[in-house]
Amino acid sequence: MSRVNPLKKLLPIQILAIGAFVLSLTASLFNIFADNSLIYPNFSTTFKMIITVVNIFTTLISLIIFFFPKLHFLLYIGLISQSIFCVMLGYIGLGVFLFTLFIILFYILTSFTEKTQKICLTLFFIAYSFVLFFIIPYGIERFFMALSTIFFIATAFICVVRLFKTKLKNLIPIINQELYISPEIHLPKAGEKLNINSFDLSEREKSLLFDIMNSNKTYGELALIHSLSTSLVKKEMGKILDYFGCRNMESLKIVFSQFDIVVE
Repeated sequence: MSRVNPLKKLLPIQILAIGAFVLSLTASLFNIFADNSLIYPNFSTTFKMIITVVNIFTTLISLIIFFFPKLHFLLYIGLISQSIFCVMLGYIGLGVFLFTLFIILFYILTSFTEKTQKICLTLFFIAYSFVLFFIIPYGIERFFMALSTIFFIATAFICVVRLFKTKLKNLIPIINQELYISPEIHLPKAGEKLNINSFDLSEREKSLLFDIMNSNKTYGELALIHSLSTSLVKKEMGKILDYFGCRNMESLKIVFSQFDIVVE
């Protein structure tokens, strides 16, 4: 009889939380029991206490995230706080890595529109560039190296995202639209822009269609955003499905995932 791998029962975020717990707990124990004057010889007693508090705080956050993996905001807080303190302490490589991990998870886990995500990520990169000024006491060369590393990470991130989108779109041949959508509906080639305004829908239907195709929001969440009742949102979505001749919203999303959804 084969044994079941216990890790398979855990969510990806829970596995990450285990690693974060072990690392932050180890750092906390060193802060409490080790001779910190050897580890942080140039820092004041107050700052050393702050470091200990931050590590303990991250340990608790990791524990909470393990039991409540959907509390993504705690994950972001833990990664950003540790990233900043690692840079301040001179652990630049680890700090930049934690920031990179934050960017990736933020992009994957948030349900914002693509435009909102781009704005947020741009602001994060700019803000973190100012954090790097803490590196200057360790040498101006290390500051410029870290700054250029952040720029490289930004370009690498854009590269990976675009490659992933291209691969995803290529996995869904355009011929599949006939399996899900009415043949009377004209769609562009895979990978091209799909303008919501090109369809004969009401303004409210276009707005709802754009939002649900660019986020993972539920009908209830859409109702709050558009100041509508949930039943009315469901009714409008039913009209949209009838218009496209689609069986359900999941089928429509499969087809629309081939395109860059815009409103022009």
